[in-house]
Amino acid sequence: MKIKSFFNRILLLIIIAFAGFIFWLGWEQLELSENTYAAVFTKTSGWKDKIISTDGFNWSFEKVIPTNYTIHKFKIDSIKFSYSENGELPSAKLYSEFTAIPPENFSYNYSLVGSFKFDPNYLLSMLKDGSFDQESFIQWQTEKTLEIQNVLKTFILTKIKDNQLLTLEGAASSLLIDKYIFLDFSEISINMNSPDMQLYTLSKNRYIQNFEAQSKADEKYLVEALKQKNDEQLRLNLLKQYGEVFTKYPIMIEYLKIDQGKLLDRASLDDFISSQNQK
Repeated sequence: MKIKSFFNRILLLIIIAFAGFIFWLGWEQLELSENTYAAVFTKTSGWKDKIISTDGFNWSFEKVIPTNYTIHKFKIDSIKFSYSENGELPSAKLYSEFTAIPPENFSYNYSLVGSFKFDPNYLLSMLKDGSFDQESFIQWQTEKTLEIQNVLKTFILTKIKDNQLLTLEGAASSLLIDKYIFLDFSEISINMNSPDMQLYTLSKNRYIQNFEAQSKADEKYLVEALKQKNDEQLRLNLLKQYGEVFTKYPIMIEYLKIDQGKLLDRASLDDFISSQNQK
């Protein structure tokens, strides 16, 4: 009896150990560290619909089957970004020189700070469509960071030109939230030294008015100069024709002596040439 009882205890321990081993094999969170999320692919059922995280408890029998279970782990941390930019409004130097207004009135500079974190709820769908994989996730986040900075740069410059700076931070946050639904953004902070848009607009309008007035004056001058040039060319052509007529018809000189009061113009030349040809 003692021997049988001993073996029963050994068998029970073996069963408990085996059960513990199976439990350990099927425990999905066991491989995950803090802020790590995972998508699971199994040969028996493909991609699992649920993303695994360190929250709660998940156990899968498919994980126990050798070579059947593949876990794709992603460390998802908050990514900070910051940059600064300075510049001047379009044609600022031109308007400044025209109006003698210091150019710093038409310049701007700002600094921006923000952060985002990938939303793990989109992890499975983006894995399926090939946006990234376990190896390229960090590179993908780096590219998105640069892309976000460029989007904000273009957005802020547009707002500066349109003089819409009162709600700039809120508008920037709304833009990013709408454009990148798979990212969670913290509050965007923008420190802005903006240009004097009223003074810029006034200088621009004055320059344009002066340019238009000068263009009209130049156009009038060119028209008059062209007309004068055409008149001079007509006179030169007439003098040239005089020379040809005097050469071909020497009698023309006598004709002019007889009728000294007659106006010598193109019509007179044509009449004289016609009369000579009829002879």
